[in-house]
Amino acid sequence: MAREYCAHQPQVEFRLADAVHLDFPNDHFDVGVSTQVYEYVPAVDAALAELYRVLKPGGRAVILETDWDAIVWHTTNRERMNHILTVWAEHLTDPYLPRTLTSKLRRVGF
Repeated sequence: MAREYCAHQPQVEFRLADAVHLDFPNDHFDVGVSTQVYEYVPAVDAALAELYRVLKPGGRAVILETDWDAIVWHTTNRERMNHILTVWAEHLTDPYLPRTLTSKLRRVGF
């Protein structure tokens, strides 16, 4: 869908990559954007270090992650909602990543 949506934008390119081994040279990008990716990555510190490596000096990273304890859903069936959240959290590597993300980013150089 994204490729279709961006087909008229020649500057946009999509590639499949491993977050821990990005196939790009050092200092390659001005901006890196990640939306709910790192919560699934077991080696999150290595992945963040890779993001730092491929960003140009002064480059920006935009990282959106969810602390699954902080999610708010309105429901009339709280038991079902709690069950869904429990099952959801079990499939993530770190369902509470935002709690430690700042220190992890600092450790790798951000």
